Amino acid sequence: METSVNNSTRSGRIAAFVIALLIAVPVLAHHANSAYDRERTISVTGVVTRWQFINPHAVIFLNVTDD
Repeated sequence: METSVNNSTRSGRIAAFVIALLIAVPVLAHHANSAYDRERTISVTGVVTRWQFINPHAVIFLNVTDD
């Protein structure tokens, strides 16, 4: 009887691990780094015209007069 309890516990843990992996893979794919140049820092001066806080992302729109 003890063996069947250990097997069911082990099976449950394996199932939970597989489910966690299936959930994690799309989340990692969603946050790709290709849209940003992480090697360069820029400064921008302007007037904030609109803020969007749409969970989980935030966007700030600026009215900038220079290039």
